[in-house]
Amino acid sequence: AAGRCLISSGRLNGREVILVQLGSKTKSIFNDAARAMAWAPAPSLFFARGENSVLGDAIF
Repeated sequence: AAGRCLISSGRLNGREVILVQLGSKTKSIFNDAARAMAWAPAPSLFFARGENSVLGDAIF
C-alpha cells in the first residue's frame, strides 16, 4: 500500500509552492504539510515555465 499521500499547493512570499507527500506513516499528514510549506522559502528545485532546464539546486 502507498500509505497516506497528499498533494498541496500554495503561494508563499510571492512564490508558488507544490508539495507532494508519498507514503506518510503519520496521521498528522496535514500538519506535516503545513510545516513543510512554512519551510519552503529555503532554496529548492526550480524549473522555468515551459522548459526542462534546472534554474536552482535541489535540497534533499
